[in-house]
Amino acid sequence: MKKIFKIAIAGGACSGKTSCPAYIKKAFENTGVNLIFIPEAATLLSDEGKDTRETHGVTHFQNAVFERQLQIEKVYSKEAENSDDGIFLIICDRGIVDAYSYLEKEDADKIAAAHSFTKEQLLNRYDAVIHLVTAADGAIEFYKVEGPRTESPEEAVELDRKTKKAWEDHPRHIIIDNSGDFNNKMNRLTDALREIVFSEKA
Repeated sequence: MKKIFKIAIAGGACSGKTSCPAYIKKAFENTGVNLIFIPEAATLLSDEGKDTRETHGVTHFQNAVFERQLQIEKVYSKEAENSDDGIFLIICDRGIVDAYSYLEKEDADKIAAAHSFTKEQLLNRYDAVIHLVTAADGAIEFYKVEGPRTESPEEAVELDRKTKKAWEDHPRHIIIDNSGDFNNKMNRLTDALREIVFSEKA
């Protein structure tokens, strides 16, 4: 028997996306679930020196992100797809629908259509999306940005709102806010993942 679950982890700056793999690995120790982590496409492009937002604009960059996301999801998913059996949990750091967070819907729809997708089809690529709310919303004392990100707390909250809206039509859209401490936030994330995997497994 083979079961594959693909989950997008969404959220804004300083939301916990970078930290969550360690918690997920611990939560699924000795469960027989195979974990596959797919990195963020935008970060890969930036690390390769291919962040074109300043030279070609946001739409051009989001198209590049879209194409890279398709590519890396295909590559990383092959391990599960080519396996004879087993339970696989594929975790995507962001997902392809995130383009709708950064662009007007019309522009994001054009990118999707150019690759023969509708937004509904893009949403259906994932069994669930778990949104980790930015620390700027509800845990401002812990909000900080590092590396290439420079959002102010107000900008982070606004982008977080746009990301929620981008994914809101997914039938399994789980939002994890900043009530409680960070460990509690991560525990709620892993609890949601276990419910998805083991309720389906049963």
